[in-house]
Amino acid sequence: MESLACGEIGLSIDEFYNLTPAQFYNLQTGYFKKVERNLETQWMQTKVVCYNIYLSIPTAKKNSKMGFEKYVNTFFNAKEKLKPVKDLSKEAQHNRATEMFKKIDKLKIVNSEK
Repeated sequence: MESLACGEIGLSIDEFYNLTPAQFYNLQTGYFKKVERNLETQWMQTKVVCYNIYLSIPTAKKNSKMGFEKYVNTFFNAKEKLKPVKDLSKEAQHNRATEMFKKIDKLKIVNSEK
């Protein structure tokens, strides 16, 4: 617990040992909420940058771009999580990547037809 209190949160040893368990729990809870909020802010910044790059790509059809919310749901809230597989040959990795890009291309075609 000292490593969390002193290393992560930044309390001194004296501050840590002067806290009751309930006080430390509340302090720890607040700290992790702050960390989570910072992470969410960073993710939102990443999404906005990616969306702006997406908007800068020219398309054949006018007004065929997705809105921000739909873009985020399509590319960041993926239903299927890809699990890393360590012992794949280079050919198997290539085939797996090709399948993934084919799925993305199909998704783009469906979205552009709407």
